[in-house]
Amino acid sequence: MSKILLPIFFLFCLFSMSYSSLKFNIPNNREKCFVEELYMKGTLLVRYDLKGIESIKPENQEKAIKNIKIFVKNEKGKNLHELFLNSPKGKFAVNIQERGMYFICTKYHKTWSLQELPKDVMLGIKIRNDFEYKEIESSLHKKDLDDFVGSMMLVKRNVIPSIAVSKMELDEEDKTAKAIISTSTLYFKLTIVQMILIIIIAFYQIFNLRKFLASKRII
Repeated sequence: MSKILLPIFFLFCLFSMSYSSLKFNIPNNREKCFVEELYMKGTLLVRYDLKGIESIKPENQEKAIKNIKIFVKNEKGKNLHELFLNSPKGKFAVNIQERGMYFICTKYHKTWSLQELPKDVMLGIKIRNDFEYKEIESSLHKKDLDDFVGSMMLVKRNVIPSIAVSKMELDEEDKTAKAIISTSTLYFKLTIVQMILIIIIAFYQIFNLRKFLASKRII
């Protein structure tokens, strides 16, 4: 089981860090939200970068920044974290304890003494979520993995005997082929020896016949 989970865990680690980058105008006196779906407990890190604030009158820039709010709420509408900006750049983290849909929202609280934010003012948000390993078994549906491993073991039990039988058959065929080759070689050698013996006997018979004819003074 651990051999199956290990590569899946490493693969999951590659995707366990999710980044989203957004850049948009900030609405006046109404919220603008972006949805982030979290499947496990972890930390939601939000980085923000306010651009174009220079287009506002210098005496109103600090007030305008402090009237921009970024907040995180769950799908029930409950605020988990709220931050009024103190500077154009910054970050904050929210500890997420439940899986679900989360909304990262921003809003500009315009007052009678402040002008509306120009279209040049853009808020850049980068969202990152880091998941905790302690939830990996439930996230990966361990029961499904158990069923998968059981199926693989069943396949293994069915396939390995077939492979063993096939290997035995191949070994038998290999032995038979070697025996046939060995027999053919022996037969060839015996044939050569037989031919040599026939030639020797033929010469011997010719020699005796000649000797006999010579003794009878025929030749």
